[in-house]
Amino acid sequence: GLLYSQTSNFDKAENFLKKAISLDENENYLENLGVCYYLQGLYEKSMPYLEKALEKTPKDLQRIRDYAKLAKDSAQCEYSIKFYSKSVEIDKRDYVGLTNIGLGLEALEQFEQAKPYYERSLKIKPNYSAYHNLGVWYRRARDFEKSITYLKRALQFQPNNIDTHTSLGMSYLSMRDFENGYKYYKHRCPDIKARFLNEWQGEEHKDSDLLIYFDGGRGDQLMFCRYLPFIKERFKNVKFL
Repeated sequence: GLLYSQTSNFDKAENFLKKAISLDENENYLENLGVCYYLQGLYEKSMPYLEKALEKTPKDLQRIRDYAKLAKDSAQCEYSIKFYSKSVEIDKRDYVGLTNIGLGLEALEQFEQAKPYYERSLKIKPNYSAYHNLGVWYRRARDFEKSITYLKRALQFQPNNIDTHTSLGMSYLSMRDFENGYKYYKHRCPDIKARFLNEWQGEEHKDSDLLIYFDGGRGDQLMFCRYLPFIKERFKNVKFL
């Protein structure tokens, strides 16, 4: 079963692994079948087998954390919360697990329940993820000053993190502090910026063309396209993608 799984012959892998489990419901065989389904992107079929494997090894902290990460990475939020909760139960200082429980709850739109997990994580150890997530949480709650405070603390841990710069910019923009808002918000989408040269700084180029590329939603596109006539006066041609 393992050999077939490793060579991506998943139908045969499934058959042999199920036969192995029928002979001995061993935690490793259960895990192998769960991973076989996981590799196929069949995450909902995968998780119950991983859960059964944990029932046989309830104190195996590394296995619990490995499964929790698999669940988190595949957006299986309920299983992610369940597995990380097992980790926190065993290791009371698992600040990473607490933060990830909060993320899982937010993904399930249980926003109020998520906040205490971030706060508990920070009490154990100040860390980037909990600061960032609390900053985003407070922006959603429209408490922009607290949002800015937490996001700035997050940047102390990861000064170049694009997500945090963008989130901080959004909090400032929500307060109508446009100077600071664009200062941070402009960090977003570096992959797009890397494709083009000579970023425009507002100067006039009567003999040059300007390419405008939008990276936001349709609402932003409609809102800002009203500036196109003013920009057109500064260039030979303006191209809008």
